Amino acid sequence: RGICHRTMGKLSKSLSDFEYAIEKDAQNGMLYLNRGLTLYDLGKKEASIRDYTKAIELLKEPKHLFKPYFHRGNTLR
Repeated sequence: RGICHRTMGKLSKSLSDFEYAIEKDAQNGMLYLNRGLTLYDLGKKEASIRDYTKAIELLKEPKHLFKPYFHRGNTLR
């Protein structure tokens, strides 16, 4: 649902959805990645970098690491 809200431009609803999901499953790296994308869209770059970094820590499979590394690097530019 958070992804749908983000796609529709409903960023505060998206953020709320991801925060709720993270409360329920704090070990899911994809939730941090997606919340980071929403935070970035809201102009909260430092917070998005923290979420991308947390996603990198939690995601174990190399195929899932590209996006958080890419978005963190892009945000740091």
